[in-house]
Amino acid sequence: MIRIFVYGTLKREGWNHDEYCRGYLAVAEASLEGRLYVRASGIPFLEIPESAILAWGTSDPAADVILQSQWEARLSLAGSSPSEAAHTPHDWSIIHGELFSFDDPERRLPPLDLLEGYRPGSPSIYRRVLAPVRTSCGLMLPCWLYAAYPGALRGRLLPSGRWHPSSRSSIRNQSG
Repeated sequence: MIRIFVYGTLKREGWNHDEYCRGYLAVAEASLEGRLYVRASGIPFLEIPESAILAWGTSDPAADVILQSQWEARLSLAGSSPSEAAHTPHDWSIIHGELFSFDDPERRLPPLDLLEGYRPGSPSIYRRVLAPVRTSCGLMLPCWLYAAYPGALRGRLLPSGRWHPSSRSSIRNQSG
């Protein structure tokens, strides 16, 4: 099973959800530490603290599932996220999104990587990283997410940490 945290167009109300996320096993409200921005096009992007990155995505979905499982065991033993002690509350915001669980990583990750323009081992605007995400019931889980490199994109900061689509029909097949 693979878990993916989404914060924009892949959320249930986002215009990319049906094409890329239908058929999930489970979904939960979740959050993490970061900064959420929106570009002039309406596409959101996320920056997270470098210290929160547990692992980088690879081109091998099975290997990424193993990485996720290894970090899940480590986090459950530690009882907390490695990023919790590294930052003060005013440095980063709480970003709200959805945590999807899928049972078919070989089918899910390649299309998502393509949508997000992530090419493991090659220059990309977004990167797929494993980071600790807190579920609405307080459970800390390592989840894959797409984050921009710090300073790589420009946009308007969303201090609420929440993105809502302004129009489902104006922009299609864009990332987030």
